[in-house]
Amino acid sequence: MGNALFMLEKYEESVDAYTRALAINESTLCHYNIAVAYSDMEQLDKAAEHYQKAIDMDEANVEAYMSLGDIMIKINNMPAALQAFTAVLEYEPENIEARE
Repeated sequence: MGNALFMLEKYEESVDAYTRALAINESTLCHYNIAVAYSDMEQLDKAAEHYQKAIDMDEANVEAYMSLGDIMIKINNMPAALQAFTAVLEYEPENIEARE
């Protein structure tokens, strides 16, 4: 349900659906999807919070680290961005985006 709502660009409704899913079964994917929706709504603090929750559940979640790093750049938190991109390189040393 959350994915369908997200595809229709009904981001708030998709967050609600993902949040209901989290109540049943907390998962990295739900936190990641919530973060993406918040990011698309420019609610960067909430997006960062859910990217971090996804990372806390799966420390090898490179996509969450990359997205978190991008958000940290947008909010001008360069130390946190560097930390996120460094984590990406720990898991994917060849990742060109993280090196930039």
